[in-house]
Amino acid sequence: MIVIHIDTQKDTSFLTKTYEGIDNLILLYNPTKREVNKTLREHPNEDVMMLGHGSPSGLFGHDYKSGDFFVIDYTNAELLKNRNCIGIWCYAKEFGRKYGLKGYFTSMFISNGGEAKSFGYKAKEEDVFNEVQNFSAYVNMLIKDKTPYEQWVESLQGMVDMSKDYVKFNYSNMEYFDGTQKPSSKPFDYDGYSLYETSGSTRGGYGKYSGRRWYDVDEDEEKAEAFEEFCKEQKIESEIMKDIVRKAFYEGWDSYSKYLYGEY
Repeated sequence: MIVIHIDTQKDTSFLTKTYEGIDNLILLYNPTKREVNKTLREHPNEDVMMLGHGSPSGLFGHDYKSGDFFVIDYTNAELLKNRNCIGIWCYAKEFGRKYGLKGYFTSMFISNGGEAKSFGYKAKEEDVFNEVQNFSAYVNMLIKDKTPYEQWVESLQGMVDMSKDYVKFNYSNMEYFDGTQKPSSKPFDYDGYSLYETSGSTRGGYGKYSGRRWYDVDEDEEKAEAFEEFCKEQKIESEIMKDIVRKAFYEGWDSYSKYLYGEY
């Protein structure tokens, strides 16, 4: 099995448990897209597990300065076809559906306190982190037990406390694809607004800029203030993630969202 692990934040560090103790593992930890493509080409029949943060357009990269905003996206989706995939990042299911991939995929997966708050769930970050660690351990167990991928969703749902609202949200959106699915025109399968904005209270700007679009703010100082306000509210602390999101503010959300959400 090939494992592509993009580890940029505390929640993604827990994902190491998914592949702990697995035999014959080819681990790509924070790789470049070039390294990913080379490994996928050299091992065309290996299962692939992809871990980290992402969007419907793919798995975010680690080294944003290199231009690799994604290490998995439309440019190398063809290398994932005709093999079993495990996609564990936010909106991996939407990516898998769009490109006709086969295997198990999560959709939006609440993995930290900021995301729980964004979706209106009252949960302590420690509790959310604990659930991520449990999920990682369960995935590890399924791999070691050689559980068929088509049984993963039902198996995982039977292992957790679905009475917790954010847990139910995470596990209800997972899906298995057999590789014959038709692409969906819907970017999401729930009532979320976008990658970070998810409720009416957060649409259209923040603080004194509420109701205005970010790229309509002309003054650099105001735009910088709006950006920091946004990051604080959404609990975006990683400098890597801040730089990815900063494109929306300084290069225009319209063009960035088309890139981020695969609207080519």
